[in-house]
Amino acid sequence: MVGWASEPRWPRFIPKPALSVRRHHTASAFDKRRSGFSRRSKVNATRSGRPAIRPCQASVGSTSAGPRWQISRGRRVPSNRPRDQFVTASLEESIAGAARALGSASRVLAITGAGMSADSGMPTYRGVGGLYNDEATADGVPIEQALSGPMFARDPGLTWKYLAQIESACRGARPNAGHRGLVSLAGHVDHLCVVTQNVDGLHRAAGTHDIIEMHGNIHRLFCIRCGQSRHVQDYSGLRQWPPLCARCDGVERPAVVLFGETLPRSALERYQRELARGFDVVLMIGTTAVFEYIAAPAHAAAAGQGKAIEINPAETPITALCDVKCTGRAADVIPELVRQLEMGAA
Repeated sequence: MVGWASEPRWPRFIPKPALSVRRHHTASAFDKRRSGFSRRSKVNATRSGRPAIRPCQASVGSTSAGPRWQISRGRRVPSNRPRDQFVTASLEESIAGAARALGSASRVLAITGAGMSADSGMPTYRGVGGLYNDEATADGVPIEQALSGPMFARDPGLTWKYLAQIESACRGARPNAGHRGLVSLAGHVDHLCVVTQNVDGLHRAAGTHDIIEMHGNIHRLFCIRCGQSRHVQDYSGLRQWPPLCARCDGVERPAVVLFGETLPRSALERYQRELARGFDVVLMIGTTAVFEYIAAPAHAAAAGQGKAIEINPAETPITALCDVKCTGRAADVIPELVRQLEMGAA
């Protein structure tokens, strides 16, 4: 698994992040959002203003093939290129515009969130149809606290109880047409990297190979004592909470980011390397992008680095930054995008 195969132990967390945002409570049960760049990120914190993502040229002697993207605090840098006026268009027109942009693209970055897995039947843990709509769980604590790093350290059995409930509610989910469409899209460009906030493993199940699972994978377990790891199809075969390591009887945990934990260094550093190489098109799929490290590519596109395409049935904080807005579900839009690309290539 990307980010875990070479590190059987839970990766060393990066130091206290320079930019830290807590998880949004309406996220999907399998959408573990976290923010926080490592201290080696180009962060210029000033006393006022929201973060802006600025393109900067590679330094002398740099081996980077493209522009680097810099996070700084202050006003957003105006675009250095004429930018398409953002107007309301029909879904058909938007998909056609997106297909044209992808047809001339070489490097594409796709960032996916909870909306990507919605058509696979993934529930939310809050909101309409949520698993935990009450203020507290049956154990008297909010679900965010039950699924936190500090709670796992104190009472791993309680954290596992709710991890198992969420896994059970999502068990049997399969990749949808959106996941499969991204696999097909990879055959039409030179490079497609998928960055997902979801931990459901559906991109991998669909056949995506170049993927960064920013928040881990719920099907990968590892021992916090000896580091031995294993993959499980689901949690039905686990006999107790918490499960114990077959080698040393240590406590096992899923390789996911819990509340209060920072992003794993390996995933974060690989994401930064991908950003440094630059992209012609950024696809923002099924994510509200409320966290800075997720919104960064959209801001970079708005500053002149490539095109940004949003696929989401709702308006989001990044909608106005995008060149094309496809107001629809990923499972509907992505297959049509691929179909139009294939027609254009014929």
